[in-house]
Formats: sequence, structure tokens, C-alpha cells
Amino acid sequence: MYSICKSMEIIETKIVDFNVEGWPIPVGATITFRVTVNNPTEHSVTIEKLYYEIYVEDTFLASGSKEYITIFPGQAHINLDVHVTTQDALRTLAIIISEGGKEIHWKIRGVVRIPIKLFNMVKIASIDIPYEAKGTYSLSTW
Repeated sequence: MYSICKSMEIIETKIVDFNVEGWPIPVGATITFRVTVNNPTEHSVTIEKLYYEIYVEDTFLASGSKEYITIFPGQAHINLDVHVTTQDALRTLAIIISEGGKEIHWKIRGVVRIPIKLFNMVKIASIDIPYEAKGTYSLSTW
């Protein structure tokens, strides 16, 4: 099981949605990051828990977790919804713009917890596998 999990790789991360919360005065935003994972094996893998931390321009933005994700053979998409306050979002954008940046750089890192099962039925332990992925978002797309 460990070798199957180690053969999986993150092939892409991108922002797929950005929703402002509150109208007419915004109180926050939800950013959806999509992580595309490639499972090159012929076996499905169940992730017990996926822990993640998201950094924008090397500044911590948010953390969270998702439970019980099945990665079938081939490519799979995992969406991570991140809630930020308006203040945090504007501060990050102000820093990027004041430095003349035209792109937002982010990093997603964390741990994937995989259950180890006896005869693929009874969980006897779990292993944690660290991961890290990076991406950019062009401000010209706004």
C-alpha cells in the first residue's frame, strides 16, 4: 500500500473559484483550490485524512482537512475550500500589487494519512505521507 501511495503524484494545483461573501459590504471570501492527483496504478487508494496548509506569497493563509477521499486509477480532482476574511484577502492583494506583482504564488503542503488494513478490511494502523505543491494565479485574469 505504501508503494502505491508513493507512486501517486500531484500534477497540478489551481484556483477554480473565488466567491465574495456578504453584500453590499464583503465580510470574507471562499477560494477553491483544485489539486489534481495522478494515480498511475490499477488500484484505488482511500485517504483517511488529508491535512493541508495554504501559503500565499510565503504568508500563511489557512489550514484545514478533508476526510475519506478515494483516489481511483488515473486522475482525480480534490477541491479544497479556503475561507478568508476580507481584511486578510485585501492585505495579501495590497502586498502583491505594491510590489508590482502580476501573479499570486501559493504553496499547499501537508500530510496525507493512509489507513493500513489487514486483508483490505480491518484497519491496523495509519501512515502519514507528506506532500507539497505550488502554483500561480495571474492577476490579469480578473
